Amino acid sequence: MKQIKIVQVGIGGYGATYTGYYKDALARGDDSFKLEGIVDPYAAKGADYAWAVEQGLPIYNTLEEFYAEHAADLATIATPIQLHREQCVTAMRHGSNVLVEKPLCATIQDAEILQRTCNETGKFLAVGFQWSFSKPILDLKRDILAGRFGKPVGMRGFVSWQRYLSYYNHTWKGRYRDGQGRWILDSVITNATAHYLHNLYFVAGAGLDEAAMPTRVLAESYKVKPDMLTPDVFVLRGELPGDVPFWFASSYSLAGDTVTTFEFRYEHAVVRFNIDENDDTVRAQLDDGSEIVYGNPQSSDERSRKIRTCIAAADDPSVQLTCTIKTILPHLNTCNGMFDLIPPQPVDARYLVEQHDTNANDTGIFAKTLRDGLLMAYGEGKLPSELGYSWSKPAVVFNPGTITDYQGTYAV
Repeated sequence: MKQIKIVQVGIGGYGATYTGYYKDALARGDDSFKLEGIVDPYAAKGADYAWAVEQGLPIYNTLEEFYAEHAADLATIATPIQLHREQCVTAMRHGSNVLVEKPLCATIQDAEILQRTCNETGKFLAVGFQWSFSKPILDLKRDILAGRFGKPVGMRGFVSWQRYLSYYNHTWKGRYRDGQGRWILDSVITNATAHYLHNLYFVAGAGLDEAAMPTRVLAESYKVKPDMLTPDVFVLRGELPGDVPFWFASSYSLAGDTVTTFEFRYEHAVVRFNIDENDDTVRAQLDDGSEIVYGNPQSSDERSRKIRTCIAAADDPSVQLTCTIKTILPHLNTCNGMFDLIPPQPVDARYLVEQHDTNANDTGIFAKTLRDGLLMAYGEGKLPSELGYSWSKPAVVFNPGTITDYQGTYAV
Protein backbone atom coordinates (compact mmCIF):
# COMPACT_ATOMS: atom_id res chain seq x y z
CA MET A 1 0.00 0.00 0.00
CA LYS A 2 1.30 3.42 -0.91
CA GLN A 3 1.29 6.21 1.63
CA ILE A 4 -1.80 8.36 0.96
CA LYS A 5 -1.29 12.11 1.00
CA ILE A 6 -4.16 13.90 2.76
CA VAL A 7 -5.28 17.50 3.06
CA GLN A 8 -7.65 18.24 5.94
CA VAL A 9 -10.14 21.03 5.22
CA GLY A 10 -11.60 22.51 8.41
CA ILE A 11 -10.24 21.80 11.89
CA GLY A 12 -12.81 23.65 13.99
CA GLY A 13 -16.10 22.16 15.19
CA TYR A 14 -16.55 18.67 13.78
CA GLY A 15 -13.24 19.05 11.94
CA ALA A 16 -11.56 18.32 15.28
CA THR A 17 -12.84 14.75 14.92
CA TYR A 18 -10.65 14.37 11.85
CA THR A 19 -7.54 16.01 13.26
CA GLY A 20 -8.05 14.01 16.45
CA TYR A 21 -8.05 10.79 14.44
CA TYR A 22 -4.96 11.78 12.45
CA LYS A 23 -3.14 12.84 15.59
CA ASP A 24 -3.86 9.56 17.38
CA ALA A 25 -3.14 7.41 14.32
CA LEU A 26 0.23 9.08 13.74
CA ALA A 27 1.08 8.68 17.42
CA ARG A 28 0.42 4.93 17.02
CA GLY A 29 2.88 4.81 14.14
CA ASP A 30 0.26 4.48 11.39
CA ASP A 31 2.17 5.15 8.17
CA SER A 32 -0.70 4.48 5.75
CA PHE A 33 -1.10 8.22 5.24
CA LYS A 34 0.77 11.50 5.42
CA LEU A 35 -0.99 14.71 6.38
CA GLU A 36 0.18 17.20 3.75
CA GLY A 37 -1.50 20.29 5.11
CA ILE A 38 -4.52 21.97 6.62
CA VAL A 39 -6.96 24.41 5.02
CA ASP A 40 -8.86 26.64 7.42
CA PRO A 41 -8.85 30.46 7.56
CA TYR A 42 -9.74 30.18 11.27
CA ALA A 43 -7.32 27.37 12.07
CA ALA A 44 -5.97 29.13 15.15
CA LYS A 45 -9.34 28.56 16.83
CA GLY A 46 -9.21 24.79 16.26
CA ALA A 47 -8.64 22.39 19.14
CA ASP A 48 -5.61 20.82 17.44
CA TYR A 49 -4.03 24.00 16.09
CA ALA A 50 -1.09 23.83 18.49
CA TRP A 51 -0.48 20.21 17.51
CA ALA A 52 -0.56 21.10 13.79
CA VAL A 53 1.98 23.88 14.32
CA GLU A 54 4.16 21.56 16.39
CA GLN A 55 4.07 19.00 13.56
CA GLY A 56 5.13 21.65 11.08
CA LEU A 57 2.02 21.22 8.99
CA PRO A 58 1.48 24.02 6.46
CA ILE A 59 -1.79 25.86 7.01
CA TYR A 60 -3.65 27.65 4.24
CA ASN A 61 -6.74 29.82 3.98
CA THR A 62 -8.04 28.18 0.79
CA LEU A 63 -7.70 24.93 -1.11
CA GLU A 64 -6.36 26.85 -4.11
CA GLU A 65 -3.45 28.05 -1.99
CA PHE A 66 -2.77 24.51 -0.81
CA TYR A 67 -2.82 23.03 -4.33
CA ALA A 68 -0.49 25.73 -5.59
CA GLU A 69 2.23 24.09 -3.49
CA HIS A 70 1.05 20.52 -2.78
CA ALA A 71 -0.84 17.54 -4.13
CA ALA A 72 -3.11 15.20 -2.21
CA ASP A 73 -4.61 11.80 -2.92
CA LEU A 74 -7.48 12.48 -0.53
CA ALA A 75 -9.18 15.62 0.77
CA THR A 76 -11.19 15.21 3.96
CA ILE A 77 -13.64 18.09 4.31
CA ALA A 78 -15.44 19.12 7.50
CA THR A 79 -16.63 22.66 6.92
CA PRO A 80 -20.01 24.47 6.95
CA ILE A 81 -22.56 23.05 4.52
CA GLN A 82 -22.56 26.00 2.12
CA LEU A 83 -18.85 25.47 1.37
CA HIS A 84 -19.06 21.77 0.50
CA ARG A 85 -19.89 21.97 -3.19
CA GLU A 86 -17.15 24.45 -4.08
CA GLN A 87 -14.51 22.72 -1.98
CA CYS A 88 -15.36 19.25 -3.28
CA VAL A 89 -15.20 20.44 -6.89
CA THR A 90 -11.87 22.19 -6.28
CA ALA A 91 -10.38 19.11 -4.64
CA MET A 92 -11.47 16.70 -7.37
CA ARG A 93 -10.32 19.02 -10.15
CA HIS A 94 -6.90 19.11 -8.51
CA GLY A 95 -6.64 15.32 -8.49
CA SER A 96 -7.91 14.47 -5.01
CA ASN A 97 -10.51 11.96 -4.00
CA VAL A 98 -12.89 13.35 -1.38
CA LEU A 99 -14.48 12.39 1.91
CA VAL A 100 -16.87 15.19 2.86
CA GLU A 101 -18.87 15.39 6.05
CA LYS A 102 -22.62 15.01 5.98
CA PRO A 103 -24.72 16.53 4.66
CA LEU A 104 -23.09 16.44 1.24
CA CYS A 105 -24.75 19.69 0.19
CA ALA A 106 -27.92 21.71 0.62
CA THR A 107 -29.68 21.13 -2.69
CA ILE A 108 -30.30 18.54 -5.37
CA GLN A 109 -28.79 20.93 -7.91
CA ASP A 110 -25.49 20.91 -6.01
CA ALA A 111 -25.51 17.12 -5.88
CA GLU A 112 -25.90 17.00 -9.66
CA ILE A 113 -22.89 19.30 -10.10
CA LEU A 114 -20.84 17.13 -7.79
CA GLN A 115 -21.82 13.95 -9.63
CA ARG A 116 -20.81 15.48 -12.96
CA THR A 117 -17.46 16.46 -11.46
CA CYS A 118 -16.92 12.90 -10.22
CA ASN A 119 -17.68 11.57 -13.68
CA GLU A 120 -15.38 14.08 -15.39
CA THR A 121 -12.42 13.66 -13.04
CA GLY A 122 -12.71 9.96 -12.24
CA LYS A 123 -12.33 10.75 -8.53
CA PHE A 124 -14.54 9.35 -5.83
CA LEU A 125 -16.64 11.40 -3.46
CA ALA A 126 -17.65 9.66 -0.24
CA VAL A 127 -20.08 11.21 2.23
CA GLY A 128 -19.44 10.96 5.96
CA PHE A 129 -22.64 9.33 7.16
CA GLN A 130 -20.50 7.19 9.43
CA TRP A 131 -23.17 4.59 10.18
CA SER A 132 -23.09 3.63 6.50
CA PHE A 133 -19.41 2.71 6.91
CA SER A 134 -19.75 1.04 10.30
CA LYS A 135 -19.37 -2.71 10.71
CA PRO A 136 -22.55 -3.14 12.80
CA ILE A 137 -24.78 -1.50 10.16
CA LEU A 138 -23.04 -3.16 7.20
CA ASP A 139 -23.23 -6.58 8.87
CA LEU A 140 -26.93 -5.96 9.51
CA LYS A 141 -27.49 -4.91 5.93
CA ARG A 142 -25.68 -7.96 4.56
CA ASP A 143 -28.01 -10.18 6.58
CA ILE A 144 -31.05 -8.26 5.31
CA LEU A 145 -29.89 -8.49 1.69
CA ALA A 146 -29.22 -12.21 2.14
CA GLY A 147 -32.86 -12.68 3.18
CA ARG A 148 -32.03 -13.83 6.68
CA PHE A 149 -34.99 -11.95 8.20
CA GLY A 150 -37.48 -12.21 5.36
CA LYS A 151 -39.18 -9.23 3.77
CA PRO A 152 -39.41 -5.87 5.54
CA VAL A 153 -42.73 -5.17 7.26
CA GLY A 154 -42.21 -1.65 8.61
CA MET A 155 -39.52 0.78 9.74
CA ARG A 156 -39.61 3.61 12.24
CA GLY A 157 -37.23 5.91 14.08
CA PHE A 158 -37.41 8.78 16.55
CA VAL A 159 -34.69 11.21 17.61
CA SER A 160 -35.28 13.91 20.23
CA TRP A 161 -32.29 15.94 21.39
CA GLN A 162 -31.99 19.28 23.17
CA ARG A 163 -30.08 22.20 21.71
CA TYR A 164 -29.67 25.40 23.73
CA LEU A 165 -28.78 28.93 22.65
CA SER A 166 -25.02 28.34 22.60
CA TYR A 167 -25.50 25.71 19.88
CA TYR A 168 -26.48 28.48 17.49
CA ASN A 169 -23.35 30.56 18.04
CA HIS A 170 -22.46 30.08 14.39
CA THR A 171 -23.60 32.24 11.53
CA TRP A 172 -24.92 29.23 9.61
CA LYS A 173 -26.75 27.17 12.25
CA GLY A 174 -30.52 27.10 11.74
CA ARG A 175 -30.25 29.23 8.59
CA TYR A 176 -31.62 28.89 5.08
CA ARG A 177 -28.66 30.64 3.45
CA ASP A 178 -25.55 32.58 4.29
CA GLY A 179 -24.74 36.27 3.75
CA GLN A 180 -23.64 35.52 0.18
CA GLY A 181 -26.92 33.84 -0.67
CA ARG A 182 -25.54 30.31 -0.70
CA TRP A 183 -28.01 27.66 0.44
CA ILE A 184 -27.39 26.06 3.84
CA LEU A 185 -30.79 24.64 4.86
CA ASP A 186 -29.38 23.71 8.25
CA SER A 187 -31.86 21.95 10.51
CA VAL A 188 -32.24 18.99 12.81
CA ILE A 189 -33.26 16.66 9.97
CA THR A 190 -30.88 17.94 7.27
CA ASN A 191 -27.84 18.03 9.52
CA ALA A 192 -27.87 17.33 13.26
CA THR A 193 -29.85 14.06 13.15
CA ALA A 194 -29.50 13.40 9.42
CA HIS A 195 -27.72 10.12 10.20
CA TYR A 196 -30.87 8.48 11.44
CA LEU A 197 -33.26 9.20 8.58
CA HIS A 198 -30.48 8.42 6.11
CA ASN A 199 -29.82 5.15 7.92
CA LEU A 200 -33.47 4.12 7.64
CA TYR A 201 -33.29 4.62 3.87
CA PHE A 202 -29.81 3.05 3.69
CA VAL A 203 -30.77 -0.15 5.49
CA ALA A 204 -33.73 -0.50 3.09
CA GLY A 205 -31.51 -0.10 0.02
CA ALA A 206 -31.29 -2.82 -2.64
CA GLY A 207 -27.48 -2.97 -2.53
CA LEU A 208 -24.71 -2.44 -0.04
CA ASP A 209 -24.01 1.02 -1.46
CA GLU A 210 -27.64 1.94 -2.15
CA ALA A 211 -30.45 3.59 -0.22
CA ALA A 212 -34.19 3.28 -0.87
CA MET A 213 -35.97 6.27 -2.39
CA PRO A 214 -39.42 6.64 -0.81
CA THR A 215 -42.30 6.33 -3.23
CA ARG A 216 -44.47 8.62 -1.09
CA VAL A 217 -43.96 10.90 1.89
CA LEU A 218 -46.53 12.62 4.11
CA ALA A 219 -44.71 15.26 6.13
CA GLU A 220 -45.26 17.93 8.75
CA SER A 221 -42.72 20.41 10.15
CA TYR A 222 -42.91 22.94 12.97
CA LYS A 223 -40.80 25.71 14.43
CA VAL A 224 -40.46 25.82 18.21
CA LYS A 225 -37.51 28.16 18.74
CA PRO A 226 -38.78 31.61 17.75
CA ASP A 227 -35.32 33.03 17.13
CA MET A 228 -34.37 30.37 14.58
CA LEU A 229 -35.27 30.54 10.91
CA THR A 230 -35.56 26.90 9.84
CA PRO A 231 -38.05 24.43 11.36
CA ASP A 232 -36.86 22.31 14.28
CA VAL A 233 -39.52 19.59 14.44
CA PHE A 234 -40.04 17.17 11.54
CA VAL A 235 -42.48 14.27 11.34
CA LEU A 236 -42.98 12.09 8.29
CA ARG A 237 -44.34 8.78 7.23
CA GLY A 238 -44.71 7.11 3.89
CA GLU A 239 -43.85 4.08 1.82
CA LEU A 240 -40.60 2.65 0.57
CA PRO A 241 -40.37 0.45 -2.55
CA GLY A 242 -42.49 -2.65 -2.08
CA ASP A 243 -45.09 -0.63 -0.13
CA VAL A 244 -43.05 -0.90 3.06
CA PRO A 245 -44.38 1.69 5.54
CA PHE A 246 -42.00 3.91 7.49
CA TRP A 247 -42.30 6.61 10.16
CA PHE A 248 -39.67 9.06 11.36
CA ALA A 249 -39.49 12.16 13.54
CA SER A 250 -36.65 14.29 14.84
CA SER A 251 -36.27 17.47 16.85
CA TYR A 252 -33.85 19.27 19.13
CA SER A 253 -36.58 21.43 20.62
CA LEU A 254 -38.65 18.99 22.68
CA ALA A 255 -38.50 19.17 26.47
CA GLY A 256 -37.64 16.10 28.53
CA ASP A 257 -35.19 13.25 28.20
CA THR A 258 -33.31 12.62 24.97
CA VAL A 259 -34.44 9.81 22.67
CA THR A 260 -32.43 8.13 19.89
CA THR A 261 -34.11 4.95 18.72
CA PHE A 262 -35.21 2.86 15.77
CA GLU A 263 -37.14 -0.35 15.19
CA PHE A 264 -37.11 -2.19 11.86
CA ARG A 265 -39.57 -5.08 11.51
CA TYR A 266 -39.18 -8.01 9.11
CA GLU A 267 -41.16 -11.21 8.53
CA HIS A 268 -38.92 -13.20 10.86
CA ALA A 269 -37.10 -10.64 13.01
CA VAL A 270 -37.20 -7.28 14.71
CA VAL A 271 -34.09 -5.09 14.66
CA ARG A 272 -33.88 -2.55 17.48
CA PHE A 273 -31.62 0.26 18.60
CA ASN A 274 -32.02 1.79 22.09
CA ILE A 275 -35.47 0.35 22.74
CA ASP A 276 -35.20 -2.62 25.11
CA GLU A 277 -31.72 -1.58 26.27
CA ASN A 278 -30.47 1.99 25.96
CA ASP A 279 -26.84 1.15 25.20
CA ASP A 280 -26.39 2.27 21.57
CA THR A 281 -26.26 -1.36 20.43
CA VAL A 282 -28.04 -2.75 17.36
CA ARG A 283 -29.75 -6.07 18.04
CA ALA A 284 -31.92 -8.42 16.02
CA GLN A 285 -34.49 -10.66 17.72
CA LEU A 286 -35.42 -13.60 15.49
CA ASP A 287 -38.65 -15.58 15.55
CA ASP A 288 -36.81 -18.68 16.77
CA GLY A 289 -35.82 -16.84 19.96
CA SER A 290 -32.20 -16.25 18.98
CA GLU A 291 -30.52 -12.86 19.09
CA ILE A 292 -27.85 -11.28 16.93
CA VAL A 293 -25.86 -8.50 18.58
CA TYR A 294 -24.35 -6.33 15.85
CA GLY A 295 -22.69 -3.82 18.18
CA ASN A 296 -22.49 -0.08 18.58
CA PRO A 297 -22.33 1.81 15.25
CA GLN A 298 -21.31 5.06 16.93
CA SER A 299 -18.37 3.95 19.02
CA SER A 300 -15.19 5.96 18.49
CA ASP A 301 -13.69 3.17 16.40
CA GLU A 302 -16.77 2.96 14.18
CA ARG A 303 -16.98 6.74 13.76
CA SER A 304 -13.49 6.77 12.29
CA ARG A 305 -14.03 3.79 9.99
CA LYS A 306 -15.15 6.15 7.21
CA ILE A 307 -11.70 7.77 7.27
CA ARG A 308 -9.88 4.45 7.24
CA THR A 309 -12.08 3.17 4.43
CA CYS A 310 -11.43 6.22 2.26
CA ILE A 311 -7.69 6.04 2.86
CA ALA A 312 -7.80 2.43 1.69
CA ALA A 313 -9.98 3.34 -1.33
CA ALA A 314 -7.58 6.10 -2.36
CA ASP A 315 -4.93 3.39 -2.68
CA ASP A 316 -7.10 0.54 -4.00
CA PRO A 317 -10.07 1.34 -6.30
CA SER A 318 -11.56 -2.08 -5.56
CA VAL A 319 -12.42 -1.00 -2.01
CA GLN A 320 -16.19 -0.51 -1.89
CA LEU A 321 -17.48 2.85 -0.74
CA THR A 322 -20.89 2.38 0.83
CA CYS A 323 -21.94 6.02 1.02
CA THR A 324 -21.57 8.16 -2.08
CA ILE A 325 -23.65 10.75 -3.91
CA LYS A 326 -26.22 8.25 -5.14
CA THR A 327 -26.58 6.82 -1.64
CA ILE A 328 -27.57 10.10 -0.03
CA LEU A 329 -30.11 11.21 -2.63
CA PRO A 330 -33.20 9.74 -0.90
CA HIS A 331 -32.39 11.77 2.21
CA LEU A 332 -31.53 14.91 0.23
CA ASN A 333 -34.63 14.69 -1.97
CA THR A 334 -36.85 14.17 1.06
CA CYS A 335 -35.37 17.15 2.87
CA ASN A 336 -35.54 19.43 -0.18
CA GLY A 337 -39.17 18.43 -0.61
CA MET A 338 -40.07 19.21 2.99
CA PHE A 339 -38.30 22.58 2.90
CA ASP A 340 -39.84 23.56 -0.43
CA LEU A 341 -43.39 22.28 0.02
CA ILE A 342 -44.33 22.79 3.68
CA PRO A 343 -45.17 26.37 4.69
CA PRO A 344 -43.64 27.60 7.97
CA GLN A 345 -45.65 26.39 10.98
CA PRO A 346 -44.68 28.25 14.20
CA VAL A 347 -45.83 26.49 17.36
CA ASP A 348 -48.15 28.58 19.50
CA ALA A 349 -46.45 30.17 22.51
CA ARG A 350 -48.78 28.42 24.96
CA TYR A 351 -47.03 25.11 24.22
CA LEU A 352 -43.53 26.47 24.84
CA VAL A 353 -41.39 26.39 27.97
CA GLU A 354 -37.99 27.79 28.82
CA GLN A 355 -35.58 25.08 29.88
CA HIS A 356 -32.16 25.52 31.49
CA ASP A 357 -29.04 23.43 31.09
CA THR A 358 -27.48 23.88 34.52
CA ASN A 359 -24.30 22.05 33.55
CA ALA A 360 -23.49 24.52 30.79
CA ASN A 361 -25.28 27.57 32.23
CA ASP A 362 -27.34 27.72 29.07
CA THR A 363 -31.01 28.13 28.23
CA GLY A 364 -33.42 27.53 25.38
CA ILE A 365 -37.05 27.29 24.29
CA PHE A 366 -38.64 23.82 24.14
CA ALA A 367 -42.07 22.20 23.74
CA LYS A 368 -43.15 19.53 26.19
CA THR A 369 -46.62 18.91 24.78
CA LEU A 370 -45.14 18.15 21.37
CA ARG A 371 -42.75 15.58 22.85
CA ASP A 372 -45.59 13.70 24.52
CA GLY A 373 -47.59 13.85 21.30
CA LEU A 374 -44.75 12.57 19.14
CA LEU A 375 -44.09 9.64 21.46
CA MET A 376 -47.74 8.69 21.00
CA ALA A 377 -47.46 9.20 17.23
CA TYR A 378 -44.34 7.01 17.17
CA GLY A 379 -46.27 4.18 18.80
CA GLU A 380 -49.25 4.60 16.49
CA GLY A 381 -47.22 5.12 13.32
CA LYS A 382 -49.32 8.19 12.53
CA LEU A 383 -48.73 11.90 12.04
CA PRO A 384 -49.78 14.54 14.61
CA SER A 385 -52.49 15.81 12.27
CA GLU A 386 -53.87 12.29 11.91
CA LEU A 387 -54.15 12.07 15.69
CA GLY A 388 -55.96 15.41 15.82
CA TYR A 389 -53.49 17.31 18.04
CA SER A 390 -54.51 20.93 18.56
CA TRP A 391 -51.07 22.21 17.59
CA SER A 392 -50.82 20.18 14.38
CA LYS A 393 -51.29 21.23 10.76
CA PRO A 394 -52.31 19.10 7.75
CA ALA A 395 -49.53 17.04 6.20
CA VAL A 396 -48.05 17.71 2.78
CA VAL A 397 -47.84 14.72 0.43
CA PHE A 398 -45.09 14.33 -2.17
CA ASN A 399 -42.94 11.83 -4.04
CA PRO A 400 -39.23 12.54 -3.34
CA GLY A 401 -38.15 10.71 -6.49
CA THR A 402 -39.88 13.27 -8.69
CA ILE A 403 -38.22 16.30 -7.11
CA THR A 404 -35.48 17.65 -9.37
CA ASP A 405 -34.45 20.88 -7.66
CA TYR A 406 -34.83 23.06 -4.61
CA GLN A 407 -36.49 26.41 -5.32
CA GLY A 408 -36.48 28.10 -1.92
CA THR A 409 -40.25 28.62 -1.80
CA TYR A 410 -40.44 29.45 1.92
CA ALA A 411 -36.84 30.49 2.58
CA VAL A 412 -36.33 33.68 4.56
